[in-house]
Order: sequence, then structure tokens, then C-alpha cells
Amino acid sequence: MPLWNKIAVGEGFLAIWRREESTLQLLDGLTLSPAEQAYYEQIAHQPRRRKEWLTWHRMIREFLGAGVSADYDATGRPILVGYPGFITVSHARDWVALYWQPHPCGVDLEETGRNFDRVQARYISPAERALPEAVPDNRFYALVWCAKEAAYKYTGIQGVDFIRDIQILHIDTAASKLLVQISNLTPLPLKYLFFQEHCLVYTAEL
Repeated sequence: MPLWNKIAVGEGFLAIWRREESTLQLLDGLTLSPAEQAYYEQIAHQPRRRKEWLTWHRMIREFLGAGVSADYDATGRPILVGYPGFITVSHARDWVALYWQPHPCGVDLEETGRNFDRVQARYISPAERALPEAVPDNRFYALVWCAKEAAYKYTGIQGVDFIRDIQILHIDTAASKLLVQISNLTPLPLKYLFFQEHCLVYTAEL
């Protein structure tokens, strides 16, 4: 499996994978837990979703150990079984990102060429459009989208409004950092990366 990059983030890591394997290659040597097997059977008829799911489950074994598996909590967030800490996962087209930390974390990955015209009004506020540090062109829309998705995954709070409850306070293009306010919580620092026509945003060390 082709690891594109692995970034150390404090005590944790962020692994970025380019998905090139077939389903058979992904299944080869992969032992699923009963919970994983049951979930896999539910998505076995969905080729793209199946390959995305199999990829990050192989990544878990690769980076955390052969005996580690994953399940979902009551809110639908992935959780580790047989290993401490927290994971968060994102995928876009042929790329998959797996983020592990000993504390809650969030990551999101999106194509910079995606058409955000229909959804802009639901996640970008007038104040965010006026940010003087804003990244130009369509990358800005991808960046704000990924930042808010990563922040949402970090909190796990259900029913979050991306304009009312998650606000981008600052974008530091020189350091590739953002600062996000989530409701009344302490502002959350995020890091971002543009690569291969994709945008990746992840929670930084507090």
C-alpha cells in the first residue's frame, strides 16, 4: 500500500495514503473482527465506499498493530478496539487520511476542484469571506469546508451549524494555520496542507 506521507503531530501521527489497490488486494491477509465483518457485509455492494473503508482498516493494522480493530460509537464516529487513543478518518477520490492522537482529534480531506457553489451559503459566513488572510481561488472554499469538518469531528457535538457554531477567526497562510471558534469552547488551532489538488486540515496541538 502506497504511503504518501506520515506527519508527526505531538504524540500522534497523521498518515496520508494514495489508494491504488483492488478490493482483493485490500482484503488479502486482512482479518476483520466480528463487528468489522458485519459492517463490511453492509457495504460490500458499494465498490467505492468498500475500498475506502478497507483502506483505512488496513492502515490501522499497519500503524497501530495487527490486533487492533475499529468500530463506531453512538454518534457514528470511528473508535479503536484494542488500542488506546482516538482516531479520525477522511477520504476524497483516491486519497485516505488516518489521524491518531491520545486525545480527541479531527481531520478532513477534500478535492480543491470540487464545486462548492451550492453549499457555500451554508458554511461560509460574511465575516469569513472578508478575512484579509483568505486563501485565493477555489482553495479557500475547500479550506474553510475542511476546517469546519475537522473541527466538527473533533468535538463530536451533534446538530452543529457550520455558520453559527463554527467560525474561522484567523488564517495564517505563512504558517499554514487556522484558528477556529467552536461555540463557546476555547479557540481550536488547526493546520492545513495543499497537495495533489487536495486540501487537508487537521487539529494541531493545543
